[in-house]
Amino acid sequence: MFCANCGTLVGVEPKVCPNCKNTYTTNACPQCGYMPEKAPAQPTQPTTQQPETAETKPCSPKKQSKSSTVLGLLVIALIVFAIGSLISDCFVSFFTDDDKKSVTITIEEFDELEIGMSYDDVVEIVGGKGELKNENGNGTDFHTEMYRYEGKEKRSYASLYFINGTLRTKSQLGLDD
Repeated sequence: MFCANCGTLVGVEPKVCPNCKNTYTTNACPQCGYMPEKAPAQPTQPTTQQPETAETKPCSPKKQSKSSTVLGLLVIALIVFAIGSLISDCFVSFFTDDDKKSVTITIEEFDELEIGMSYDDVVEIVGGKGELKNENGNGTDFHTEMYRYEGKEKRSYASLYFINGTLRTKSQLGLDD
């Protein structure tokens, strides 16, 4: 180490500079705070030669622990993941089909639906597709589907049953409230 007062090479053990008799309480480099693990060779006699300064020689680097490196990488990974999730959510919501948005049904729309109508006719009256709750026999002569449309009030809905794309049964709960 060097004396912070006169720049003489002093080592880490003596607490008094042999050249200027300055006392110091730390072994840390006054420029960067680096503390060596082993003491450098002790000078044999005081010297007036100025040591290399921070401008001519860089300070010894501090050792970085593995745990702080791992922690830093973990923080970076979490930030990248969070940004990726935000971008993904924005992308999906921007390109979502209108058919995926929630469609509600009123009692007036429900009453307008007639047995024997096609699913496309129902979608046109209600204003969108319902939520497919059950489907059986796809690709057979007896293909059944059950769609549910939520009502505007809590716990109100309509259930529509189709066989081969034709409305066969309809029921509702709470739409007339």
